[in-house]
Amino acid sequence: PYQYSNEPRHRFMQMATNIAPASGQAFMLGRRLHHTNFKNGSHSEQPNPGYPEQAGKVGPGYVARSCIACHVNNGRALPPKINKPMRQSVVKVGADMIGTPHPTLGNSLQSASIDGDPETVMQVRDYSTIPGTYADGTPYVLRKPRYAFTGITPRHYSVRLSPQLVGLGLLEAIDEKTVIANADPSDENQDGISGRIQVVIDPETGERRLGRFGYKAGQASVRLQVASALNHDMGVTTTVFPRLDGETTSGKPELANKELTQLTRYIATLGVSARRNLHDKEALAGEKLFLKAGCTKCHTTRFTTSPYHPFAELR
Repeated sequence: PYQYSNEPRHRFMQMATNIAPASGQAFMLGRRLHHTNFKNGSHSEQPNPGYPEQAGKVGPGYVARSCIACHVNNGRALPPKINKPMRQSVVKVGADMIGTPHPTLGNSLQSASIDGDPETVMQVRDYSTIPGTYADGTPYVLRKPRYAFTGITPRHYSVRLSPQLVGLGLLEAIDEKTVIANADPSDENQDGISGRIQVVIDPETGERRLGRFGYKAGQASVRLQVASALNHDMGVTTTVFPRLDGETTSGKPELANKELTQLTRYIATLGVSARRNLHDKEALAGEKLFLKAGCTKCHTTRFTTSPYHPFAELR
């Protein structure tokens, strides 16, 4: 399938081209939640009607008021301008190098607050430059951000820009055994690549699962990743994570399981566009270099998804 629509800004916002009619409605209901502002219930695309039932759920601390605010057009976020707050990033914080929750900030930095007094705000103060030269003599310059905090300054932190959302359902549909077989933690085949799996505890079942989602593979499924983002990034609780980041007690879940399922269905069945520049000489030369350099040792070119995934579109 190929996206022939002349709407490049919306390429990551289409439903899977093989979606079943029965799944289309669930996709659209999830999309509505994805575009909903959980503070006032408004829809990001006007004049679509609001969703007043979801108003007042954001916070007390948060990064964004809606999913689409960070994942703009479902694509990857960009860093902010100099001295502007990081509103489209996840900033993980810890009390130590192994990620013990910060005594005040918890696991993540919430840079906004419903009362206007956030815990702390992180900004890109400026960039340091790192010059270098390629093997053929071509010079290059890398930029490294230097951060500043307004308020509490955590000693240990990790900044992660919001990633694009397309393809997550397909990644989830790959059998765990297939992923584990590619790990090779001790580099037994001596190709210089030592992949390691992340094992996490499923908060709903207590089972040990393969981590797949997030920059550190901290969540085992799309559902858990969505619930985690609702909690840490918007301050919205679910039955999966009923206790807000940094809090010690649980509250009544704000988003119902039915709505969490709709939002999960939407993210999982977003359409993946076909490859572009199929006949471009420079792109084809890049493909050869990609293979020759061994990039496919990690970025595997082909997988077959499991026949048992709950969503037929992904099997």
